[in-house]
Amino acid sequence: MKILEISILLFFLKQGNVVSSFVITNPSPLREKTESLLVEKFQQAIGSLAQSNYEEGIKALKELLENEIVAEELHELRYQCVYNLAVVYEELKSLRDAFIYYYKCVSMKENDFNIWLKLSNYCLRLHYFEQAEHCYQNCVKYIPTSFYENMIYEKMVFTSFLSKNYSAAQQRIDYLLSKNYKSPELILLRGIVAREKG
Repeated sequence: MKILEISILLFFLKQGNVVSSFVITNPSPLREKTESLLVEKFQQAIGSLAQSNYEEGIKALKELLENEIVAEELHELRYQCVYNLAVVYEELKSLRDAFIYYYKCVSMKENDFNIWLKLSNYCLRLHYFEQAEHCYQNCVKYIPTSFYENMIYEKMVFTSFLSKNYSAAQQRIDYLLSKNYKSPELILLRGIVAREKG
């Protein structure tokens, strides 16, 4: 079995560079050629997006996702198509579509902390408090370093408060205060929660 390794440098819009490696396993030269053409089509789609030709880039990425080989075998390429669709919809301020594609991303790579964090913030902004709670719980589960822990818990306090789950908000405030994390907003919210609880 021959392995063709292709590294692709993706330039995505004005958001910076994303580097992705694809390892393609090919049983035949015909299959290798087909997979190379799919990767080339992906590169062209990203190029279209980078040149602000959103309609063409989105269409090409969606066509790739409909391809049987991409859907069943080229998992990293499929993930990159979905991820780039999420990012371009976010760039275009189409939050609903971005939200859908970010959810597809975490269904493919459940341990992606950054995507869970994006989803959490979207849910909170859209007042989907139960979904925000679920996403923040996954942030905590897949947190890469303790650096993010206080920030995530503070956002969970606000989620609990906004969903009127004052007991959970109080528990989370107490947890943060026990760790000597004292933001002015947290101290203020502590008083408001105490008043709401009666």
